[in-house]
Amino acid sequence: MSSSSLHSLTSLSTSPNVDNLQTVEEFYLSRIKTHRLFHEFHWGLQPRELDLDSHLNRVSVRSDIAGLLSVKALSLIPSEETLSSMWELAKHNQRCSIDERWRCFDVLPIQSYQYKLVPGSRNKCTEIPLFAFDPQTSSFEQFSYPYDDLPAFTLDLYPFHSVIHSSKAVWTNDRSSPLYTIFNISISWMGNKPASFGQIAAGQLDTDSDSDSWSSNANRDFLVACHAAGRKAFTGSNIRYIERSDDSGSSDSALQMDKKLVGT
Repeated sequence: MSSSSLHSLTSLSTSPNVDNLQTVEEFYLSRIKTHRLFHEFHWGLQPRELDLDSHLNRVSVRSDIAGLLSVKALSLIPSEETLSSMWELAKHNQRCSIDERWRCFDVLPIQSYQYKLVPGSRNKCTEIPLFAFDPQTSSFEQFSYPYDDLPAFTLDLYPFHSVIHSSKAVWTNDRSSPLYTIFNISISWMGNKPASFGQIAAGQLDTDSDSDSWSSNANRDFLVACHAAGRKAFTGSNIRYIERSDDSGSSDSALQMDKKLVGT
């Protein structure tokens, strides 16, 4: 896994002590399965095409960094150019027919992409520095919070998976910020999908069906109203997160919104 900086993502640690360096592990950006059909539909994929076990959904990091990613205290943000392409795809797939959807892998092919590591704004931790270890010199380079001087990393991580994670970690009211684009993209992925999308034999739906609370009619109607209202901004007080477990035992945050638009 290469990096555009002198350091790889695996070099990062919360400790400047060689003896305290933790082991490298694989961190999955998204493991929740209950909303997979919505992602598949809005990403232009076929039902059950999305593989959450793929290398496109994970990064190699030390255990302490994985812990910060897990609680959304850190997040990997794609470049503005990449986010712009994702937003164009999201808007197109919202208004076109099911057969005219753009495939995410056609718009953004499977390849390496650049990411910035940023602190989470929704779940802030102690404003600690990060340290990049150089094995050749056994020295550390310190990057102070909020890590503005930390160079971008070039990773095999697919941007759509990173946005699932970062949408639960970062927030801004600045509409010119890439973080606001992440919010818009993630909201679009919660929009309507055809009830027939993902149906199986005997008229039954799999575990990603419309029956779960995420895709309830009331929630979907509210999201449609948001779009009709011109995608007005939500304040942080209008958005709250709750923990929800998937069938693998891991937990993730499910977005719940107060049904109140700013200025309405």
